[in-house]
Amino acid sequence: MKKDVSEILAFVFAKIVGCIFFGWLTYLAGILVVLAVLDDNQNLFSTFGYSIFCLGSLIFAVFFLAMSEEDLRKKRKDRNTNWRNLAPKLCRQRIIIEAITDHCVTPEEFKDYLLKLSHVVGMRLLEHGKDPNPSAYDAENMGYGGWIHWVTSGAHMYSYPAEVTGGAGHLLSVDAYTCKPFSVEKAVKFTREYFKPKDIVWREF
Repeated sequence: MKKDVSEILAFVFAKIVGCIFFGWLTYLAGILVVLAVLDDNQNLFSTFGYSIFCLGSLIFAVFFLAMSEEDLRKKRKDRNTNWRNLAPKLCRQRIIIEAITDHCVTPEEFKDYLLKLSHVVGMRLLEHGKDPNPSAYDAENMGYGGWIHWVTSGAHMYSYPAEVTGGAGHLLSVDAYTCKPFSVEKAVKFTREYFKPKDIVWREF
């Protein structure tokens, strides 16, 4: 956590320094232009209009070089040098699918969806004896959660009511991790057809 904060502060500081440097270069260039076009008997500081132009250039530079969330995410990703594939010959595939639905998806829907998802991506259920598989639970006012265990790993999912998503709507999040290859396209297509969400995104790892 401390490392993340220090990286953010360093990134912000670098952006601010860049803005100031670029802005002052623009301002000085403006003064040189004024000096070149003014007569000797004119007062440089009377050129209020051109000074405003230079100030506008400075403001533009600040916005142009301003830190964006995507810049920061990319920088932090590039700095993550501690990750490497420790078992390159072992398949590990993961996908996260998130969607905005028209209602908070219920535990019964979880179980049905996870069972059907297993067939869509070609996964075999792991026998749990008396324990239910798939399983789902009520997370009180935070929504619902559920999971399914496959012989080749499994999947878990969560639904959040609109009251806790900050105005985003009802959120559904599915996270599947397997050591057997599967079709991401099939998983996303099935999820879209099953829930008919207002919006859907996904990311493969």
